[in-house]
Amino acid sequence: MNPFKPILGLVLLLCCLMASANMTDRQQSITIDSDSAERDEKTGLTVYRGNVVARQGSLIIEGDAITIFYENNQVSRILCVGFPAHFEQETSRSGEKVIAYGESIEYLPVAGKIKLEKNASISQKGALDQR
Repeated sequence: MNPFKPILGLVLLLCCLMASANMTDRQQSITIDSDSAERDEKTGLTVYRGNVVARQGSLIIEGDAITIFYENNQVSRILCVGFPAHFEQETSRSGEKVIAYGESIEYLPVAGKIKLEKNASISQKGALDQR
């Protein structure tokens, strides 16, 4: 069996789910709650630690730490780690939720894509896919 086949399946599933995600979420601002935050002006990174919750509309990402990457004064990437980190978002179709877990969740807000790594699982409408 090709070792990349399960990974490819999960990536395709995520792309399909994100395509049906609530499109108005990307138009909303991102808010973050945490126990602490540290910004490095030289690198342009902001790291939030402890009970971190990032929200953008119906999209919620929770974990132990979230690093925010910026390009041209705009959030380009959000990297969340946790044991596990948690992602959820309502779909635009019926308000049902997509729920995902992984030790690493990468969210690209401009593209509207997420990437799950290490002990990842995703579910929608009661279907569960673990990789």
